[in-house]
Amino acid sequence: MPHLEMEIGPQSNIAELVRDLPIAAEVLGKFGLHCAGCGVNKYETIEQGAKAHGLRIEPIIAALVQARLSGFVPNISNEDRIPLRRAPGEFKRHGKIKHVVPIMSGKGGVGKSLVTALVALGLRRRNLRVGILDADITGPSIPKLFGLRTPLLLEVDPNAKPAPQGASAPPLMVPAQSRTAIEIVSDKTADSFRRLFARHAVASECCAMAGDSIRSDVLPALEAGAWAALVPHDIVWFYERAVPPAQHPRFTHLQAFTDLPAWIDAIA
Repeated sequence: MPHLEMEIGPQSNIAELVRDLPIAAEVLGKFGLHCAGCGVNKYETIEQGAKAHGLRIEPIIAALVQARLSGFVPNISNEDRIPLRRAPGEFKRHGKIKHVVPIMSGKGGVGKSLVTALVALGLRRRNLRVGILDADITGPSIPKLFGLRTPLLLEVDPNAKPAPQGASAPPLMVPAQSRTAIEIVSDKTADSFRRLFARHAVASECCAMAGDSIRSDVLPALEAGAWAALVPHDIVWFYERAVPPAQHPRFTHLQAFTDLPAWIDAIA
């Protein structure tokens, strides 16, 4: 069949490419790039989509060009489908979590998950890398909003101390990834924080956690080596109650959420 005369490169817009070459949606889907089916593709290039998913751009471009010439989806090797795993410290001094946006409430059913999802999608549409740390242990609202159906995976903690002979080191939970490359994990433990720090190659003392729970927010962050601030709420679930670590050098008790920026400036 005759092929379209068009240039396909890293800066090609995904929406425009799929519009002019419909088979491109199938090719991108083979790489796990389902961006053609969501609103992010209106603004995102192939390079930006590949980078957000940790994929190499060269195999994607080659497969798209081959599909344009032949009219068929080419075979994609498993190696090209697997996201690049970044070793801890590989991007030291470069990889950072620049902004943390806490979305919380002492009451259920007020729209925390919906607001979180909308904020995350809005940031992704601006081509920013976004992760969600979901602390809801009572319902799968976030996974449902992002269409996640498979269980989270476990991997070896790169920073764990060697386990005794015959024992296994505590594993870390690998975040699920939505089709728009938003990372989600429903687990707030010291190990979760360590994995997050290692993934982004940032030192624990450069990170901070602010929340309204001593047990789920403050203690795991301190154990992982980060700073922690308690922003109290009038209503506290019984499970979340614990003695504040008042003597801990990296802990502080804030009177209101509006005190958070000043605290962050002070520890920075």
